[in-house]
Amino acid sequence: MNNTVAIILSVYNGEKYVGDQLKSLVNQSYKNIEVFIHDDGSCDNSLKIIKEYDEKYNNVHLVPDAKGLGYPKCFISLLRNVEGYRYYAFCDQDDVWHTDKIEHGVKCLSEYNFKVPLLYYSAVEYCDANLNHIRDSRFAADKKRIEELDLQSLLFGGEAMGMTFLFNDVARKELLNANDFVDNVFKDWFLKLYCATCGKVFYNPKPSAKYRRHDNAVTNNSNPANKFGRYKGQIMEVFFSENSFVEQKRIIEFIKTYSSDAIKKNNEILIELFSEPNTMRKRIKKVFWPYRFRNRLLDELGYRFAFAIGKI
Repeated sequence: MNNTVAIILSVYNGEKYVGDQLKSLVNQSYKNIEVFIHDDGSCDNSLKIIKEYDEKYNNVHLVPDAKGLGYPKCFISLLRNVEGYRYYAFCDQDDVWHTDKIEHGVKCLSEYNFKVPLLYYSAVEYCDANLNHIRDSRFAADKKRIEELDLQSLLFGGEAMGMTFLFNDVARKELLNANDFVDNVFKDWFLKLYCATCGKVFYNPKPSAKYRRHDNAVTNNSNPANKFGRYKGQIMEVFFSENSFVEQKRIIEFIKTYSSDAIKKNNEILIELFSEPNTMRKRIKKVFWPYRFRNRLLDELGYRFAFAIGKI
């Protein structure tokens, strides 16, 4: 197994932007890459654009697969079919990667033990539909260099976006294993929590991609570009949604049930604290937990209140 990176791209009716993304992939400074594309049943010209790249570049591959899988199954299905690579990266159809995105990730992860799950991710540039810069990731303002993040930082924060992820084959196998036991596990949440609990997670505050925000973006509600939208989304999630933090809870229960032997000792208390049942004793302990979960005070106070009322 060499240092080849398998890029996992799922496309659905992305004709407007997918050409820009594919161009940024084939122009990566790190050349040891293979691009695998799943089309989820597009009815526009997406497939035509993909086939053009497939025919022109030896390392771009359109993979035959079932259609209409939806998110995140479209990514998981493709990931399951692409085996034998040291590193993997998720890719969305409407963003544009900086030319050195993969190069920085490989340089970071290649220094570490491949027997544990490894995840590298980075900041992004928030852009409008025409790729005009709006802002950089807010989390990046608190970091000055590439550093390892712990479970404490990633349980409710970290601004970890799957389109910036680079992870090793160990992490890939655990994500697929989780999907065998828990239906439709969200890939981004799983990788960051599992790797933080049982392996290592590294964050680079240097933006690695243009994160395009437009009306049809799947993640437009969860990752709005403006501050008002971000706080509105957080308030709705913490206090009004019936499914608040259900994904974190499912993943924590999976780790506790199926991966207890792999949990790093310093993470055992947190995993137990946020697992079911959410007893009054746990709620009190979470409210008075001595370390921060969020960098910004207003965010932290909102979560502490959610702990007190039993939402988390």
